[in-house]
Amino acid sequence: MSQPAVSVIISVFNRKEHMEKCLAAMLKSSYKNYDLIVVDGGSRDGTLEMLREAEKKNKKLKVFVDKTPGRNPARNTGIKKATGELLIFVDSDCIVDKNWMKEIVRPFDDPTVGGVIGRTIADKKGLFWYHMENDYLQFIGHNSAYRKSIIKKIGCFDLRFKTAREDTDLAWTVIDLGYKMVHCNNAVMTHLSRRVSARYRIKNQRAFIYDGLLYRKHKNLYKKYFYVKGMPATLWPSIFSPVVFLFFVYSLIFYRTIADVMIFVYIIIVVKKLIGNKNGTLRENAEFFLLIWILPLSRVYYFMKGWIFVRDKI
Repeated sequence: MSQPAVSVIISVFNRKEHMEKCLAAMLKSSYKNYDLIVVDGGSRDGTLEMLREAEKKNKKLKVFVDKTPGRNPARNTGIKKATGELLIFVDSDCIVDKNWMKEIVRPFDDPTVGGVIGRTIADKKGLFWYHMENDYLQFIGHNSAYRKSIIKKIGCFDLRFKTAREDTDLAWTVIDLGYKMVHCNNAVMTHLSRRVSARYRIKNQRAFIYDGLLYRKHKNLYKKYFYVKGMPATLWPSIFSPVVFLFFVYSLIFYRTIADVMIFVYIIIVVKKLIGNKNGTLRENAEFFLLIWILPLSRVYYFMKGWIFVRDKI
């Protein structure tokens, strides 16, 4: 049986070492009818030069440059250059298994399937590692495949989602068109985790600013997949953090004993987490201990800001 033509689209910026590993794994694929479209965002660390040299040696590789900030303009450039009937999106910090492409393509034998999400595992996990994993249908973009005809109908990635939720928006738009999104547990890739600080985790909560836009575009699907106990799962139980914080400040002024008890409980919880995660440096542990209480407050702040910000955007 003939293999459908596949275009794998990878966006990259200043990740030479990761891109080399990603490319090497991709070129070992047992699936043969494919090409690789890598869109560089104007890297300054030698990534583009490495890709140009690799392009000369392998006809499957096609390299383009799009210096527009963000991965989504690069992905959209890749879509425009793609010739395959199936499009697969991969991030530069992902390493695929030999049979990954064969497996992620397999569900498209069913004409009602519009998109497939593969399985991602992390090479490292812990308090100080940013990692990605899924073993069920999460609407992630770095391990996803779609019919090109559907993507063309949709009009590529919605650039209003600048840094997050664009992958969920794309998948849900496919569902809105009447197609199925399925999870393929056998399409396995490894996400290369990176070391992060508590400050990074707090800063990364800005991703939730796009939930408001996602909700307004896909209200029913948002409630179906993202609601827990009558509210967005990403907000639960962080929603209580502002109340706890205000109660702590009030207690600090008027009921110091209660405030002391709250501090004691916080210390126990955080120290227990740090003891269970022994690979942190002294600085990382101290930063986590002093700042991690800000994380749920930050999540609520960005979440609510996003819902207000996108009020007139649709």
